[in-house]
Amino acid sequence: MLTTVDDLARPQKLNPIEARFSAAAQQYGQAAHVQKQIADALLDAFKDFAADFSPRKLLDVGCGTGFVTEPLLKQHPNARVMAVDLAQGMLDQLQARLSNPRLELLRHDGQDLPASIIQGGADQAVLSSMCMQWFDKPADTLCHWAQFNRIVAVAVLLDGSFSAWRAAHAASCQPCGLHPLPSENALHLALRTLKARRPGLRVQSHTLEVLDHHPDGLSFARSLRAIGAHTPKPGHQPANLRKVLQQLRADCTLNYRVGIYLIENP
Repeated sequence: MLTTVDDLARPQKLNPIEARFSAAAQQYGQAAHVQKQIADALLDAFKDFAADFSPRKLLDVGCGTGFVTEPLLKQHPNARVMAVDLAQGMLDQLQARLSNPRLELLRHDGQDLPASIIQGGADQAVLSSMCMQWFDKPADTLCHWAQFNRIVAVAVLLDGSFSAWRAAHAASCQPCGLHPLPSENALHLALRTLKARRPGLRVQSHTLEVLDHHPDGLSFARSLRAIGAHTPKPGHQPANLRKVLQQLRADCTLNYRVGIYLIENP
C-alpha cells in the first residue's frame, strides 16, 4: 500500500513552474530522455560513492515520475523512500506506476522542506536530479542539506547549458527567456566554505556534458514544452521566435552541462 504524506503548507494557487510540470506529467516519462540519462548518471555516482552505506531512509527531491525513486526502491530493499515534488501531476503518475509500502509521496517545494524531513541524520541520504536549478538559492540549499544528512547526491543543470540557443537569441537581438542557471564556481565556493567549517566532510564533484540532438531549433523548444520545462524567467518579454530559429542550422545540437555533487558527513 502506498503512503501519501499531505503537504504541510499546500499553496492555494499553482505557480507557473508547478502548473507546467504538472500538465506535462503524463508524457514526461517518454519525453524526458535527457533527464533519464542524467538521473542514471547520478545513481551510478551515488552507488560508487556510498558503497558502504546502508540507509534507513532515502529522500528523492524533485522526483518527477520516478527516474531516481524507482531504482532506489529496488537497490535498497530495507530503506524507506520519500519522493518529493512540487507538481501534483508528477506525483500522480508516480503513484499510478509504483505500489510499494516503503514509498511515501510528498507534494512540497524542495527548497523549503520542513526540518523534520530534510534533517534526516546519519541514516538518511538525499538525492536530487535536475531539480535544484529551479531553486532561488541552490548553493545555500545544497549546503543546508549537507549539514543534516549522512549523504547528499545532486545533479544540477549549470550555467553554460543551451549555449547554441542562447547564442541564437543574442545574434538575432532577441531576449532569451531561459531561467538563469547556477554557477559552478558559486557551488564550489559554497562547498569549500562548508568543508572548512566541517573538516571531516567528504566531497566529490564532476561535470557531465550531455548533447541533445534536434532537427531544428523548433524541435528543441517543443522538447522543453513536452516536459514542462518551458517556464520563462520572471519579467521576460516574448522573443520573435522566427528570428531566433533563423540563426539555428538544421541538425542543431543543444548542450546540457550538469554538475554532479556528492557529499558525505563523517
